[in-house]
Amino acid sequence: MGRDVKPILTVKGGRIMKGSIKRILAVLASVFLAMSPFSCGGGGGGGTTTSTLSGTVATGKPLAYVPVYLKDSKGNKRSTITDANGKFSFDTTDLTPPFYLKTQGYGLFSYTDKKSGTVNITPLSTAVVAVANNGNEIFIIPTLSSVESKHCKGFS
Repeated sequence: MGRDVKPILTVKGGRIMKGSIKRILAVLASVFLAMSPFSCGGGGGGGTTTSTLSGTVATGKPLAYVPVYLKDSKGNKRSTITDANGKFSFDTTDLTPPFYLKTQGYGLFSYTDKKSGTVNITPLSTAVVAVANNGNEIFIIPTLSSVESKHCKGFS
């Protein structure tokens, strides 16, 4: 019934003992695999897959109850409001990346070319979008294709 449990890290005389590094790496690998998309899955139920894009709006602290707007590459628009912790989420199942996001009242922007995952809206993401657009606040897809660019100007 009782198992001999080895400590993850053994230190003697200020030195990490042999074997401790291997145990640490094994624990880190287990945590990584448990959190990776490879461990997600569920049997093929044959249903539709839902794509969700979520994140946090923050300027050093989360911004609660702020309107957030999302626009896809085909001009489809969605909106939501952040929760008390500045978090938001969009169902992007029927939308086409890339996505442009902006806040109302704070002048914050973000961009992602992923259909699902995390995209935060912060002063840093705003600066990155501005640099990609040569300092313009108008959303233009940061590619050389003028065909793509004409579909994503602004949020009117």
